Amino acid sequence: MPGESPDASPLILAVKAGNIDLIDVLLSMGYSVNETLPIGHLKTPLHVAAALGSIEVTEKLIRAGAKVNIVVDGESALHSACRNGHLEMVMALFRRGALPHFPNKTTTPLHIAATAGHASVSALLLLNEMDPNTLDQEGFTPAHLGARHGDLGDAEMIKFLISRGATPNIADSEAHPPSMLHSRCRNSNRRLAQTLLSAGAKPGSEELEVLRHAIRSRNMDIIHLLLDNSMDPNCREQDEYLNRPSPLEVACRAGDTVLVRIMLDHGGDPHKPVIEYRSVPQEDSIYTEVKLEPVSLVYISAKDGRRTGGTSVGVCGSRGKENMMLEAAVL
Repeated sequence: MPGESPDASPLILAVKAGNIDLIDVLLSMGYSVNETLPIGHLKTPLHVAAALGSIEVTEKLIRAGAKVNIVVDGESALHSACRNGHLEMVMALFRRGALPHFPNKTTTPLHIAATAGHASVSALLLLNEMDPNTLDQEGFTPAHLGARHGDLGDAEMIKFLISRGATPNIADSEAHPPSMLHSRCRNSNRRLAQTLLSAGAKPGSEELEVLRHAIRSRNMDIIHLLLDNSMDPNCREQDEYLNRPSPLEVACRAGDTVLVRIMLDHGGDPHKPVIEYRSVPQEDSIYTEVKLEPVSLVYISAKDGRRTGGTSVGVCGSRGKENMMLEAAVL
């Protein structure tokens, strides 16, 4: 019978060793083929065999009564096989009745395969009618995770996922995960970002923040990629209390003539009114002191919590860069 320590289960050790004869002996002694043991995280012998890619052991366990679709700690044996890219094991589990579909808001085998960059396994799962737009607990699709964690070599896999119906702009109304495009731009993966844009991904508010970051870090690849795909250099998010600068304003504040020229070439309007300051209203104070990026201190009326006015030209002038906009205009 099993010993006191679940981590030292003889059946698990026999499965890991691939010892079919010992597995037979242990099962005849009363060890449960579906016992659940905390090996790293909760697993059954079948989970372990699938993770190792041991088809012979897997077949033995299933013949002995192992439940192919048992879910332990949110994962089935199919999840385990997909995580390690065992294509033949995935095929064997499907032959034995493994189900590709799971309840909503769970991490599916396709999420795992896409995250790990296993394109062949992902293709097999999709051929078995797994939905490429299924959302996990955090609101991510498999393509989201592939784009988020992948490297340059995963552009083809993302193309394949999109060709099988993955939607590049899908978002969960509750979780609001970063978009696939945001993840790749943030990581300066131009190739994969271009793949997503070509597939119909639309730059939005998240990418606007990425563009501001790219301007501050002078990442020309991402700057040109986003601007060439219709990102507006005059655009900014607005809410009740917060008004972030537009990309053109960021370039002006950086004092970078080349960047300002790029913004102007892509439709930047140096005379468009801007909202430079931000503050949170304080009922017990007539004025609120606010730090204006990057160094200036201004006083803002707490009546409405913000002050409007000025242009990008004014932003340049307030930082001692009165000639910068003119210089950019004649480059």
